[in-house]
Amino acid sequence: MFHQQRGRTLVQRGHVHVQGSVSTREDCETACVHHTDFTCRSFEFDPSSKLCLLSPDDSHSISEESSTPSSAQGRYFFERGSCIEVRMHCEATSMTAIVKVITPFRGRLYAFGHPYECYEVSVRANGEVALTMPLHGRTCGTKNLGNGTFVNSVVVQHHPFVLRSTDRRIDVACDYEEVQRKLRGGKQVLEGDLQSLTQVITGLAATPPVRLRVLNASGYDVRGVELGEQLYLKVEMLDEAVFGIFGSELFARSGKGTETVMLID
Repeated sequence: MFHQQRGRTLVQRGHVHVQGSVSTREDCETACVHHTDFTCRSFEFDPSSKLCLLSPDDSHSISEESSTPSSAQGRYFFERGSCIEVRMHCEATSMTAIVKVITPFRGRLYAFGHPYECYEVSVRANGEVALTMPLHGRTCGTKNLGNGTFVNSVVVQHHPFVLRSTDRRIDVACDYEEVQRKLRGGKQVLEGDLQSLTQVITGLAATPPVRLRVLNASGYDVRGVELGEQLYLKVEMLDEAVFGIFGSELFARSGKGTETVMLID
């Protein structure tokens, strides 16, 4: 979790906490992990004096002027790794960025450029913060790059009010692949008694849901038809928030399959 950084020190730095009752470097590291006044990002340990310094800064925010003064010889500076664990959950109308944070976490996760309209502060029991951003609208600023790709940026702010140089901005994206569905509809046309109408839908992809409907002149689904009755064929998608739909290669075939009529090429 922590890595030693040579040529750095916390001496004469602001916002440094002096931890007492520490005898080893491991004890100083443990004190940094469990510190609650701020998110401890680095610590410095002096084996000779048993001095343990904790700080919310790391090598990204400590200036070059703090590099190894003579009074800091023999001290060891360690900081947390800079990697942030992030995963995405892509829904039909939204994208959710799930960030693993260091607990206790008193900051917030928000969409870049929308710190007050689109943010999350709640931390799950497993130490994750999840920010859900709609794909459309201006609330969170999600952009559509075309070809089914939506992008945004989230900011991990560790202080509840102040954005510091140690905070992180993460670019996130969701890709929605174009899918094709083949629809087959079967019907039996008889003279006289009405017969039930059977529909079969087969798909090459799990989403989005698409169905084929046969309607009468009043717009209601039909269970059976008579010869000469006016019918309407309707293909509809249940969720039109993100995906589009178009039809091609639509044929009407006779019962024996010997005659066909192209409805849509």
